[in-house]
Amino acid sequence: MTVHLNTPIVHLNNQADLESAIHALVEQDRRLKPILKHSGMPSLRRRDPGYAGLAAIVCGQQVSTASAAAIWGRVSAAFDPFHHDAVRRARTDRLGRLGLSAAKIKTLKNLARELSAERLNLETLANEDADRAHATLTALHGIGPWTADVYLLFCLGHGDAWPAGDLAVQEAVKIGLGLMAWLLPAERPLGHVNLGVDTLAYAAAAVLLGFQLVFFGVAAKVFAITEGLLPEDPGFDNWFRYITLETGLVVGVFLLICGLGIAVSSVIGWSHAGYGALPPVQMMRRTLPAMLCLMLGTEVCFASFFLSLLGLKRR
Repeated sequence: MTVHLNTPIVHLNNQADLESAIHALVEQDRRLKPILKHSGMPSLRRRDPGYAGLAAIVCGQQVSTASAAAIWGRVSAAFDPFHHDAVRRARTDRLGRLGLSAAKIKTLKNLARELSAERLNLETLANEDADRAHATLTALHGIGPWTADVYLLFCLGHGDAWPAGDLAVQEAVKIGLGLMAWLLPAERPLGHVNLGVDTLAYAAAAVLLGFQLVFFGVAAKVFAITEGLLPEDPGFDNWFRYITLETGLVVGVFLLICGLGIAVSSVIGWSHAGYGALPPVQMMRRTLPAMLCLMLGTEVCFASFFLSLLGLKRR
């Protein structure tokens, strides 16, 4: 995932650049401060730019680090010096014997043809906007978001590129931020569909709508029984031994407190960012639950009062 910030492009060319960027990131998200203190400052890891760097990343797609290193070691040793024209002219069966899959061979040969035809310049992507550079790479056969982000970050030192889809990165962030539970941390895959913050909005609306429909049904039945339109229902009456005004108020106030707490934490997070612009998706993951709890808590309190009034005549 690339980040478009409308700011000058940051390049991570040395350790000082990396440390400056990390300190700026910690200032933006205070939750990262204890993680940095515990793990220490990471060292800059840069790879060769150009075709060799991208080819090494392609070799590492969907395999372990050890397997990727072994495959790349054989491939780079077979073509010395490693040049895209040599790979373009190489026989497919020769590349296969080096450990490359058919899909990776097709990707490497396609990249070589694009470079030979001068339709692609990998080095100049470092000076392009992150979104544009990412789009250029992912338009190529066999280059997905992960490969593009890793190339931009590690080979070109592009400060606005980040492999957010990397499983190891996701798990590390979950551990570091204490988000092992599946409670609003990120998009969740469901088959071929990713359920994101837009799904969260519809889910919140469904909860509110569902509560209102249930409340309408209960209130209508209480009214109908009270007015003699429906016969007495002993099982229904038993529910009201447990669902009282006091119980409803306790639940409603609890939801209001939860919503208020989430809202306050959002404002505190906003203050840490200097009350400036915040990532919309990140804030929506807090704002939607806060609004849901506040609205649902209010409705539960008033619904409890209304049901109690309906039930007065029946007591």
